[in-house]
Amino acid sequence: MAITIRNTTFTNSRMIVMTLQSFKDRVKGPALAAGLGAAMFGAFSTAAQAEGAQCAPLEQAASGHVFDASTSAYIYSQENIGAVGISIFPGVDLGRFTGHDLGTKLVKIMEMNGVEAECFVHNEPGPNGTAVNFKIAGLSWKEDGSLNASQSFDKETLRGVIAEAKTAKELLAARSQPLAALD
Repeated sequence: MAITIRNTTFTNSRMIVMTLQSFKDRVKGPALAAGLGAAMFGAFSTAAQAEGAQCAPLEQAASGHVFDASTSAYIYSQENIGAVGISIFPGVDLGRFTGHDLGTKLVKIMEMNGVEAECFVHNEPGPNGTAVNFKIAGLSWKEDGSLNASQSFDKETLRGVIAEAKTAKELLAARSQPLAALD
């Protein structure tokens, strides 16, 4: 895989890591998060585009009403305990990438870590930044709001989402086990 950052093409992961580390040493705070997130998202999205990224269709009510991405992810996570529903409201910050690119890569990361996931993308892009929300067992992973595109790829965020989804699955499995006879 090759990615281009600021007119420089990197052909192997070691070169990318060394350059990002050098960048990190010079830049701090929010600028660092935005830059690393953009570089990481760009590398992930290139692979997703090549694979023909596609998320699940939005859920639909019996009346024909089509729900938004958040409600669709909520329904999915409620019906599939231990799985992650990912809602994406794409914004202008995605550039040449789509919400489907972002969602497909997040689903692949979840699956590589043993968690089933599905992404749902709102039909109409917004004029602002992208909003991503993870739903687990019918609840939002982060109660105080959505994440932006780069925050959704943060390692600690992904570890937290994956751990909570696995915990939900284990709790469901434990609930279904019969209790031992009490004396």
